[in-house]
Amino acid sequence: MFGQPHHVIDVGTSEVDPAMLNELLSDITPRFRPQDYSLLTHNCNHFSNELVQLLTGESVPDYIISQAQIIFNTPFGESIMPMVMAMEGLTGRATASGLMQQAPAAAAAAAAARTAAAAHTAGTPAAAAAAAGVAAAEAAAAEAAQRAASVGGA
Repeated sequence: MFGQPHHVIDVGTSEVDPAMLNELLSDITPRFRPQDYSLLTHNCNHFSNELVQLLTGESVPDYIISQAQIIFNTPFGESIMPMVMAMEGLTGRATASGLMQQAPAAAAAAAAARTAAAAHTAGTPAAAAAAAGVAAAEAAAAEAAQRAASVGGA
């Protein structure tokens, strides 16, 4: 269906029968709910690593586990980090070295400033529209987080 894999990593063998596998999956399922997904810190590679550890006692290689962080440590990755964080519902400014949280209002103001700068330097309506879309997503995430914090009493 998807073609041949580019690379296969041998992580060992397991004597776990199907019934035990289902029990193991039931045990880890609560830790891997869709609402807990994070591209950086809690993704399919983390799930695979936990399952491999349970089945074989081995780990998935670190370069697989840290794949998202490696990508976000590139200039392109750093440029899309705010959009990814906004899509994940996080507010604040993200960097490759970690997340630096800002107040939601400050995040919205920073997004507006980036939009204005991008529109000014890009010089094309399409680039300005794309920058405005990213800023709008960041601002919406900031507003949603602020509303959630006020409802939750935080």
